[in-house]
Parts: sequence; C-alpha cells; structure tokens
Amino acid sequence: MLTKSIHLLLMFIFVTPMVKAQYEFKFQSNLTFLDENGEPLPLAFTGGINSAQLQEFDTNNNGEEELIIWDINSETIKVFEKSGASYRYLPGGNYMFPEDVNAFLILVDFDGDGKKDLFTGSPFGIKAYRNVSNQGSTIPTWEVAQNFLRLEIGSNLTTNILDIPLIEDLDNDGDLDVLTFNFASGDFLEYYQNTSMERKGTADIDQFKASQNHWGNFEFCDCGDISFGFSCDGTPITNARISTDNLKTLHSGGHSLLYKDLDRDGIKDLLMGRDECNSLYFLSNKGTNTQPIFNTISTQIPEFGPLPQFPIFHAGYVLDESLIVSSHSSATAYTYTIDFAKALYRLSPEQESDASLFLKEEMLDFGENSRPFFVGNQYTGELYIAANTKVGDEIQGRIWAYELRDNQARLISSNYLNIGELNLTEPSYQRYTTKDNQTYHIVTGDYYENNVPEKKIYLSTISNPENRTELILPSLILRGLDQVHFFHDERDDYLLLARQTGELLLFSFNPNNGYGLELLNNDFLDFIDNPVARNLSVAVQSGASPFLMAINQQGILYALEDFMKETERVQVSINMGETPFEASRFGRNTSITFVPNLLGEGFDLILGNRAGGLEYLSQLDDGGTEPGATTEIVLFPNPTHGQEFKIVINRAAKLNIYSTSGALIMEDIDLVKNQENLINGHNLPSGLYMLEIINDANERHYKKLIVSP
Repeated sequence: MLTKSIHLLLMFIFVTPMVKAQYEFKFQSNLTFLDENGEPLPLAFTGGINSAQLQEFDTNNNGEEELIIWDINSETIKVFEKSGASYRYLPGGNYMFPEDVNAFLILVDFDGDGKKDLFTGSPFGIKAYRNVSNQGSTIPTWEVAQNFLRLEIGSNLTTNILDIPLIEDLDNDGDLDVLTFNFASGDFLEYYQNTSMERKGTADIDQFKASQNHWGNFEFCDCGDISFGFSCDGTPITNARISTDNLKTLHSGGHSLLYKDLDRDGIKDLLMGRDECNSLYFLSNKGTNTQPIFNTISTQIPEFGPLPQFPIFHAGYVLDESLIVSSHSSATAYTYTIDFAKALYRLSPEQESDASLFLKEEMLDFGENSRPFFVGNQYTGELYIAANTKVGDEIQGRIWAYELRDNQARLISSNYLNIGELNLTEPSYQRYTTKDNQTYHIVTGDYYENNVPEKKIYLSTISNPENRTELILPSLILRGLDQVHFFHDERDDYLLLARQTGELLLFSFNPNNGYGLELLNNDFLDFIDNPVARNLSVAVQSGASPFLMAINQQGILYALEDFMKETERVQVSINMGETPFEASRFGRNTSITFVPNLLGEGFDLILGNRAGGLEYLSQLDDGGTEPGATTEIVLFPNPTHGQEFKIVINRAAKLNIYSTSGALIMEDIDLVKNQENLINGHNLPSGLYMLEIINDANERHYKKLIVSP
C-alpha cells in the first residue's frame, strides 16, 4: 500500500498542500523461475552478466569474503556469497561500492590495515578509495585516498581506460606497484614502482617512480604474435629504460592481465588478453616473480587445458582452484556477434572435460538488453522478455514468454509471436489495451539494411498476431535505443517515444482511424536532450490518472503521478536493510515493467538491463494505511476442495471463523496486508462458514466460505 500524506484542512487557519507519495523498494521476490527440467533457478534475479571482472571482498564484515563481479559492459556490481560448492546472490552490489566505479574494479589492501581498498579508472588514470568501514557494519564505507596516482615528477600515472592494470607488490618490498600496458606508444608493459617503503617505511600509494618500459622483455604484436627480446619491428629490447617519445602508436586498445602461478611450479606466470583477440595467451615464467623471463606463448595451460575461444577481449581470474575466463568487451553483441549468455567459463585443474559455464546456467540471462513486459498481478500473469540473443551465427531479437502461477514461472515460448522471422535486433514488446478495450501486440526492433539500422514499430491484433501493420512516426528518424510505449487516460490513447538522447515525445494515437499519430509535445514532462541523461526508458500504468516511471543511463528511477496534469518527479528510494538510499543506482539501458498488486493498490517492479537479465523490486511502505481507505478482500479458492484457502487484503487485519450456528471455530488469525495469507483449515468439516475480518481501523467485514467434501 502506498504511503500517502493527508490533505488536512485546518479550519480558518491554513491549508497544507498535498505532498506526493514516497516510493520505496527493496530487492526481494517470492517468485521462482523453473528451468526446462522443472528445477528452480537459484540465481534467477541476478540481472545477468556480460563482461565480468572478478574480485573477492568481505562486504558485510562477517569474516568471509564474497565473490564480487564488476560488469564493465552493463556497469553493474554483483555480490555472491559462497555456500558450499555453490553461490547465493546478495542483491544491491552497486550500493556497496562508490558510485563512480569505472573501467576496472580492483580490491587490494594498500596501507596494511587488513582491509581491502579499492582502485578504479578515472579520466586522470587510477583513482583509489580507502576502506574505512567500521567493525560490524553491513555495508562498506569508502573515502577517497587519491583522486589519481602520482609519479615522483608530479604528473599522474596514466593507464588506458580499456585496460585492467595489475596492482600488486611486484618487487616484494611490502607496497603495491602498478603494471599496465603503454598508453599510447606501443604494445608493451610499463612497470611503475611504488616508493613509499623506501621513502618512509610504511605502505602507501602517494608516489611512484617513472615507468620502466618493456617489463617482461616482450612486445604484443598481434593476436597470437608476441615478440620476445625484440620489438615488433625487430629492434632488440634492452633492460635499460628507453625513450618512447618518438614511437608511433601501434595499438591503443584494451588489455587484461593476470599474474599467478598457473602451471604450479611455484613461480607466477602471465595470462594476457587483448581487445581484438578471441583467446587469452599464456606466458610461462622461466625466471622469478620479481625478475620474470618469458619466451613462449600458448592458448593452453598444462593444468587447465585449452583456453575458451569466443569473440573478442577476454580476461582471466583465479577463484579457489579454478580459472575463470570472461568476456571483457564493452561492445554490443551485434558488432562482434558475441553470445553474452555464454561468455563466462570455469576451467577446473587436471580435468579432461572442456570449460563449463560459470553461474550462467543458474540465472536468467537472455543475452543483451532485456526488456520485460508483464500482464496480470503479483499472483498470476504472463511475463514477456525481449532481448538480443545469438541464433546460429547471428544476433537476433527474440521474445520469451513465461506463465506465472502459484509463485512459479514456467517458460511457454522462446520465440513468442515468431518475431525471429522479422530479423530484428533490440526488440521490445508491449500488449496494449486501448481506452475502448481493444488489445494489440506492439513489437519494435532494429532492422539492418546495408549495415544501417532502422527502427521498426509493428502493431497486430490479438486474434491475428502475425498480420502486422507497420507504424510510421511522422517526421522522425528513430534511433537504436529509442523506446515506444502506449498508454491512455480516460479520454484518449497516446504514444510515448523515449529517446536515446534523453528527451520524451508525446503523440496522440487513434486506433480507430488508420492508427493515426500526431506529435503533441517534443520535450514532454521536461525530459530533454541531455548528454548526461541518455537512454531514457519509461513505463506507464494507464487510467484516469496515469502513472509513469522513468529511468536513464544515470540509473535513477523517478515516479510521476497523474502526469498528464502534473510534471513533478519523485525520486524512488532503495531500502538496503539498515541503510536506505535516496536514489537508485541501476546500470546501462535499464527498462521497467509494473507488477500490480492483486487488489490494485501498489505495485512491484521487474527491471531489464544491458546484461540481459532481470531484477525484482518489491514495494515497501511505512507499515501504515491511508486513512479512509476502503478494505479490499480476495478469498480463494471458494469453494475450497482441499484443506487450505487464501486471503489477500489491503489492510492489516485479524480473522475469526464461525460456523453457521454461531460457534467460534478459529480466532485472532493475523492477516498481513498485500500478501497471500494461507489459512490452514484441516479441521473444518464440509459445510458453510462465516469469516469475520477485523481491519486495523476496527472495521468488521464478512465473507462466506464453502468447504466442499
């Protein structure tokens, strides 16, 4: 139930204006998704994963480290708690770390206090946060330690924003050094020595020596081509630091680095990825940890076997005894035909089996840019998810359809409406019922012709879904992430166009006159072209006072009540237990659908995202009830043929059960509002019963219950 303020009229004194409702949600769902074998998916609402960077960190100060995944592609952070041989998802990872995490996320203790600190990318190089969490706190606390790492000459330590640098104690003196690929002049490693131990005897990150180039004595010339002892042009590499000022830029793309003992000989080896390459490359170390010698390259590791091969840019991580290999691409699936639903692998040591998917088979991950649409209520309905997925050798749009019954979701179609025949990408789906109660399928997506995408909008009736009519918006060229959404008020039908550039356009829609469209407002509700608020997405609950929710690339959810008359935005807050957050922090390309309460008051949300998965938000309130609100009660099944029945009510209440003779059979049963209350009637003989329901305002309501033999 929504928490609303009361419009109080104080006689002869003043009038207090109506205050907008506050909207608070938490990450929680009782909905279970079943796989093809009817087994529950334990990680269903993780939101999907495209390009994972793996770290380990104790987020809740319980003494055990969780698995942290920073997805550079969707710009989200996910936390998984180890539970035996499996993992349990802890939602809300974005709220546990700084808001400006960018490019890479590395968690390592730089000051020796036993708490891991944080390094991430910034326009100036590498930004560092100190972990200042108190003992017992359930969410980490961070403060900026260095806005950028500095060299002893005063300039900043630069790194390619596409790289994952190596930050560890490379010279074994007790402080953290930095290893990263040359930013502009070649494709070789540069070593930046931390001088804090030499200068003051304590570990810090306040100053680094100027770079020593060609660490490891090699250059990365091309995919599968690494030159040892010589530069790519054949010039010998010396151990002395050479000037790179006049070198021509050979490769300015991204790289990944892992420096671990992978062949189990006691010496750390190097595992590298490059943005253009379809595999990682293993360089066995024949020297020492501080003075490495590399002279071979391989796409196999003796202890793990062949490395996975899939389109562009991989990164490797050691997790327990396993090697994890992930995509590290920031590109779209279409650009390189990347199957993001299968881009995270685990390799186990000394096993002959091929690499297996890691976490993916336990979650909902449809590929890329999932866009959900829900029809029904919290207890029964259909959920449709449109997304980009790999079909054969192509990226195509698909719609998956799920049936929701008894808090379980079962897949009923993986190509709903057969949209595969349309050859679309970036699909979306809406089932729209007009003010005159006509229902249509709305399918949108990008159609490529000569490698140029054109956004299509198709409309079809429920009775003839594949007889599609293409809608043309007047005087507009639609862009790839533009979103179309239909709604109505008590008088008219409308179309909203949420643009990837940030503005919102309002059109009138006439389904009874050739599906006519007319532009009414270019910057509706003050959503305008805004470079920092791209990728706008909206959802609307139609009705006499339509209700809108909106989100853009900043990840902040807004609610607008009765928006055809008012334009005020209310920021949605997120409850993380002991710590509330006034603004949400979702990732790129977030989309929204409502899951209405059975009784029509309040709603939950399902969100899709760039990573191709789903997240579920349950609406909260302050535990109160709007004064004067009517009591709505749903009793089912009735008649009941079993031993149990359910009651849903929009106010907290007590239940008493009477026989037809007036005898009190059961009393003072608590009914929780806006939930299914399961009543155990095992001892009720068949017959007619009277249910007395007393709400929190001490109002009595009565329902008849029939118990069948």
